[in-house]
Amino acid sequence: MSAKFRRSAFTLVELLVVIAIIAILVGMLLPAVQSVREAARRTSCTNNIRQIGMATHNFISANGYFPSSISYDLRLGISSWFTNDPNQNSHIGVYPFLLPFMEQDNLAELINKDLLSLTGNEPAWFMDAGPGGDNENTWLAAQANIPLLLCPSDVGGQPERRSFTWIPDVDDPQGQDFIGGTCWWWTYDIVDVANPQLAVAPGRTMYLACFGAGDFNGNNLTINYSWDGVTRCRSQRGLSDIVDGTSNTLAFGESVGCYYLGRWLRQHSWIASGANTAYQGLDRSRKPDDKWADDFSSFHPQIVNFCYADGSIRSITTNVEDLAFHQVAGSNDGTILNPDDY
Repeated sequence: MSAKFRRSAFTLVELLVVIAIIAILVGMLLPAVQSVREAARRTSCTNNIRQIGMATHNFISANGYFPSSISYDLRLGISSWFTNDPNQNSHIGVYPFLLPFMEQDNLAELINKDLLSLTGNEPAWFMDAGPGGDNENTWLAAQANIPLLLCPSDVGGQPERRSFTWIPDVDDPQGQDFIGGTCWWWTYDIVDVANPQLAVAPGRTMYLACFGAGDFNGNNLTINYSWDGVTRCRSQRGLSDIVDGTSNTLAFGESVGCYYLGRWLRQHSWIASGANTAYQGLDRSRKPDDKWADDFSSFHPQIVNFCYADGSIRSITTNVEDLAFHQVAGSNDGTILNPDDY
């Protein structure tokens, strides 16, 4: 065969150089692609929390006050810690009040309306939930996962436990506030003890209301009332009660649950997880694989999305100073912060 018809080919060195160039280009493009995807997820997340804020304002228009964050025992004494006896407390969180305003009328119709009373002491929503029980349909509703309440940046997976109830705040009938540390009802506790036939975990939420940033110090409860949030246990706080202004006070924020070393320990349920506290700061660990259940936190890099009491949406950096976060969580401290300050 003559030389002019001979086909040339890559040498091994040339082939390795081409592969190396392709690998470098892929390495340069991959972070950009991931960044674009995260930006899209973050936008979707802000849309979710904006819809929650709109539902809250529609609730306020219909009722005149922010929805209650949880329903615990009204019979607390002045010097008592809260009780979470499921025979005397409905353990209903903020979202059952908001379902009709979130285009979730079918779920709202399933929930026992007696559980939504702010003055009664109905047994918990997971009590008498077997076939023919008063809360049979409530349990069916509770199992639903509502896409609006799930952040697209969720890492997925199932927890060892899913909390039925999470709320560290109680108002007693004398007007005293008691802000405690934690109150949990775990899925497996209820399944194994109270209702063994109920084997399906309740649906999740990754957004909780903010009840403020009252102080907690060991076994002694000390309250900074100016740091009360927009909603509390059995509360009926109107827009006029937000002295610092609705554009300066947090209403809802991301709270992913407890995620440690790449595995879930706890997640929040929408039917019972009402509100979270700001007193411990924002996303304490500041690590992608270490999230605390009693923190506002997210899987977005270095920010957490919040809805303010006026319905506006802002992202707060996880490097925010604790005092500034407390002040923006509180509704009556008299401090008006410029968003650039935190």
